[in-house]
Amino acid sequence: MGRFLSRFPLALAALLTACDSRGHTPGNGGGAAGVTLAPPRVALGIVPPGAVKTSSVTVHNRTRAPLEVADVESSCPCVRIGPVPLRIDPGRSARMDVTFDPAEEPDFRGALAVEFTGRDASRRKVFGGHVDLEVRWQGGE
Repeated sequence: MGRFLSRFPLALAALLTACDSRGHTPGNGGGAAGVTLAPPRVALGIVPPGAVKTSSVTVHNRTRAPLEVADVESSCPCVRIGPVPLRIDPGRSARMDVTFDPAEEPDFRGALAVEFTGRDASRRKVFGGHVDLEVRWQGGE
């Protein structure tokens, strides 16, 4: 079953602990005050086996200082967020692509809940979000 399944329970547990009693997460995923992510949860829906799927999120910098996103970490290597590095001036926003690519495990099937965290150059968390998807054929499998 490989790396996806071995990481799924950890990603799901982290996802559940980050949610409030109604299942909502904060707009910045516990990141820096004044930095928000829209949407905080990216729903990629059903993805056919072996397919790559991309969506986007918008990072809003509502602070009075430039925001430097040095990198974005993901709880699964199958999800990448970029471009990084990225600079967002005060009061501005920038779009980042969220890409699911199962190249390392093209035979994987099932549901995934992946967390991602944007960090500045000092490794401080500036935003966090989630990606939800299910890998299967449209008619089931």
